[in-house]
Amino acid sequence: MSNQFNPFPAEQQQVLSSLLNNATTDQLFWLSGYLSGLSQAKSQVIPSKEIQQQLAGSDRSILTILYGTHTGHSEELANKLAEKAGNKGIPCKISSLDDYKVRDLNKVENLALIVSTHGEGEPPLMAEDLHEFVQSGKAKLDKLNYAILALGDRSYKRFCQTGIDFDVTFKKFGGTEILPLEKCDVDFEVQAAKWINNLVSKYENSEGAIPALQNEEVKPKSKYNKLNPFYAEVLDKRKITGRYSDKEVWHLELSLAGSDLSYEPGDTLGIFPNNPPELVRQILDFKKFPDHTTITTKYDDVTLYEALYHHFEITVLNRKVLQDYNELVNAKPLNKLLKHEDQLEEYLYGHDLLDLLQDFPSDINAHQLVGILRYLPPRMYSISSSLNANPEEVHITVAKVDFELRSRSRKGACSTFISDRLEDNWKVPVFIEKNINFRLPKEANTPLIMIGAGTGVAPYRSFLQDLEEKGSGNNSWLFFGDRTFNEDFLYQIEWQKYLQNGVLGQLDVAFSRDQVEKVYVQHKLKEKAAEIYDWLQKGAHIYICGDRRNMFSDVQNTLLEIIKTQSGVSLEKAEEYLHQLKREKRYQTDVY
Repeated sequence: MSNQFNPFPAEQQQVLSSLLNNATTDQLFWLSGYLSGLSQAKSQVIPSKEIQQQLAGSDRSILTILYGTHTGHSEELANKLAEKAGNKGIPCKISSLDDYKVRDLNKVENLALIVSTHGEGEPPLMAEDLHEFVQSGKAKLDKLNYAILALGDRSYKRFCQTGIDFDVTFKKFGGTEILPLEKCDVDFEVQAAKWINNLVSKYENSEGAIPALQNEEVKPKSKYNKLNPFYAEVLDKRKITGRYSDKEVWHLELSLAGSDLSYEPGDTLGIFPNNPPELVRQILDFKKFPDHTTITTKYDDVTLYEALYHHFEITVLNRKVLQDYNELVNAKPLNKLLKHEDQLEEYLYGHDLLDLLQDFPSDINAHQLVGILRYLPPRMYSISSSLNANPEEVHITVAKVDFELRSRSRKGACSTFISDRLEDNWKVPVFIEKNINFRLPKEANTPLIMIGAGTGVAPYRSFLQDLEEKGSGNNSWLFFGDRTFNEDFLYQIEWQKYLQNGVLGQLDVAFSRDQVEKVYVQHKLKEKAAEIYDWLQKGAHIYICGDRRNMFSDVQNTLLEIIKTQSGVSLEKAEEYLHQLKREKRYQTDVY
């Protein structure tokens, strides 16, 4: 506890330190809530004048922690940084970029920015304003000292691009980095913890440190998370596409009984899968590696077979894997591929580790091979159930990835784990991930326009189940698209039930292969252009869920065209209109 200003006399300090140093985490959570309630009861929520004077004025005397997030990871890390800084007596302020006035950045001297990248290099919605502000050159950053923790996914081309953008721009306009830009993949926890420790150590011996103020009540989180998944029992697994469909979609129900996991409509479920055993076998046979070779992982020492089956990513490739492999083998054809972005992008889509080994042969050993692989990340699925309607259960909707390429079958790690190998009563390691940017409106009976193709309809099942439980609905409109009416109309009976009981007001469907000319959801949107615009003008929230590569851009362009033609404005004004809907959280997307 800092002695720079401490309102407790020496005797009380000793008692307080003894209590806090020996308290458990649960006791600290309880104590924080108790003191919060006590202070409100005594109407003493305003700090004394001496503390106010120390906190008043310029932000240059404290560490400002800002976060921009899509899934909530950046917020969690920002809170961990604030907690650790506070424990070291470092004064700090923490804010989401949703609530931050961007021009206040001009008053900041010490900044910690934790920000994710959404999709193909875009900032998360809450970070858009600050991103635009610093890119415009309007910020005065010559006295800014900053550190950036960037979160991303190496499977995307523009890995951690938002963090890179901020770093480049801060330097361009005179900012000085406290620590080098830290770029984290999906397995970010250990790397982020090191960054937090390094940053706190930079300020730990600062003069005039005072205890950090907490802006929000700290709530204990579930003991089950990505690092400690809950093993959920399989309650039901069934195929929901028809016998003659050319694809398989599976409905999976898992039990959350015995956990304290909870979720809201719009959240996602993470599942840790196993890799296809046939691919593991093919890799080992091709390289003539013995199955029993001992491999050291971050979990334990295991056999090479177990490492490739359970622990490492082998069904998909990313740029870093190819770059690291090339550093080992220095293959001219691979050198050439890495220098041609279009060819590289094409190669990464659909190829796996066996392709890499066959296309660019080498004599690397098993330890070198494992050394270039990333750990097998969980697969994330939109939750297709409401916890209110299905207590202690979670449902997901999974499309099986199984296709032929170069005369060899390619199988998705998690989707075929679910479709081909998972059996009733098995237990699956899972965790919940919040999706704060795909939420039902807080106001009951707000009009909803929900657009989904294929398994992109999953979160709307959770929406409608929740609306039914709460006794609201009717002002909801679902657009659903798939291949054929008879074989691919996912959850058809349920949508019809919701239409009959009034939870779902309207349903428009597009089945692309039921006629000569293909019809997609964007065509149905065009047919209802006037009505859609009228709904938007009356305050409707609009949602899009589905495939980023094919569906999302077509639907978004159609919405822009609807806004443009129905309002009689330019395309630029239509884009501003849609952007404003985003800012108001009336336009939300969940695309993959």
